Amino acid sequence: MKSPVAVWLLLTAALGVWSARGGSWTNWSPATCRPDHCFCEAIGDGPVAQPANAWSSLAFVLAGLWIAQGSIAIRGKSNRMVGEPIWRCIYGYALVTIGLGSYFYHASLTFAGQVCDMSGMYLLITFALLYGLARRTRMSTVIALTTYLLCNLALMSFQVTFPDLRRYVFATLVLGVVVMEAGYRGSPGNVIASPWLWRATAAMGVAFAVWVLDITKAVCTPGSLLQGHALWHILCASAGWCLYRYYESQPAVLS
Repeated sequence: MKSPVAVWLLLTAALGVWSARGGSWTNWSPATCRPDHCFCEAIGDGPVAQPANAWSSLAFVLAGLWIAQGSIAIRGKSNRMVGEPIWRCIYGYALVTIGLGSYFYHASLTFAGQVCDMSGMYLLITFALLYGLARRTRMSTVIALTTYLLCNLALMSFQVTFPDLRRYVFATLVLGVVVMEAGYRGSPGNVIASPWLWRATAAMGVAFAVWVLDITKAVCTPGSLLQGHALWHILCASAGWCLYRYYESQPAVLS
């Protein structure tokens, strides 16, 4: 098995070669943020419209590869995340999908890129919901993953049909995860050491504040390589890493 860092470097190099080829996205349907609401970074010509926002997306890919390949697995735990590698792989590759979808979105600023970007986010948040349910019950892995696939197909169809509602749906799913985690932590006799959860929450809180400042252009230097949305990517990738460590450190399922 190749090192996740080596795979990430190879992928980054491949994207670098691809981005140097020239070309444009003018024949593609534009993202709904066009023409002037695609975050702060200036929109350039060529294959990578927003370089800082695109390349920073690869932070998700590195975190996801590291998780999926089991490089940070904790020995001696018996929960489903550790005991059934399929869960770890799906979580990790959901992060990889977020990174590649986000890169495509910010490189192209096309509607196809927008769908790929949001679909990766849905893959992660629906995983958190279904893992939270499977972790507390005897739901089989096959049923959980079949439900996961069907939910994400439905969400992809929904966001293509109603693109302006995609973020509201995502926010609702996030709220569902928060409620589920609160219920899990409050279960009788369920004592969890959760510093990783608080780290994930803190990273997401800061990331959201930065996202708002960037998309409203309250803090904005369009021509700079230091972009708030790029920082959002890095902070969210860190939160994804921390959330996995939280899942990994939990005790075995209660039921």
